Amino acid sequence: MMNDNIKYKDRNEYFKKLKETYPNEIKITEKDTIYKYPYQMNISSVTKGVAYDKKNNLYISSSGGYSLYYQNERGFNYFVNGTLVKISKKENEYYKSCFDEKFLIIEKYKKAFGGTFISDLSRIDEKRKLRESVLTENEINVLGPITFNQFNNNLYIYTSKGFQILKNSNCSYTKELIFKPKLKCGFHSNINECIDLNVIKFEFISKNEILFLTRNNGIGYYNNSEIKYFR
Repeated sequence: MMNDNIKYKDRNEYFKKLKETYPNEIKITEKDTIYKYPYQMNISSVTKGVAYDKKNNLYISSSGGYSLYYQNERGFNYFVNGTLVKISKKENEYYKSCFDEKFLIIEKYKKAFGGTFISDLSRIDEKRKLRESVLTENEINVLGPITFNQFNNNLYIYTSKGFQILKNSNCSYTKELIFKPKLKCGFHSNINECIDLNVIKFEFISKNEILFLTRNNGIGYYNNSEIKYFR
């Protein structure tokens, strides 16, 4: 990053200056722009989990990034928080990173809450009305740890919605719910929804068997049909 207090007219001008300033750290190839490690990666404030896949790509789940709290006139609340980063080695000590910070949003809310920052003041009221019309229930989803299942070569995450399998892992993710355990909550919001992630980490001991460590319920075990807890 540069701290020269200069205002740039657009991202292209900024990147051109950045590359001129750090010619040995940034390299443009035929397909990618890659950066020498270590470099400033798109990692948010709090890392929740890390995992390598079979190709040695690194995935990092973190809080922050895209985070939005919204309450409509009827008292329904919307809160989504979490970013997934993928870091891939391209050549020698050069890496490429990309991230998805909006994959937690469910489909019916994407148009209302998944857009970019509204710079046009005339569209703020339009966006608010859209959010008011689609938000019909409390929607909370906070990202937690991530794990790679070596038995079926898939990535899994834990969020407020439960354990989910990740698909399309080229930084544009979709997810599918596996199961949601009933866990104690350390903190409830003012709408009586749990926003405290009880699961700290988890791993697979076979294709369908999961061990997960919790803050308040001990060690959990899931075998694709039932859940047991060990204290």
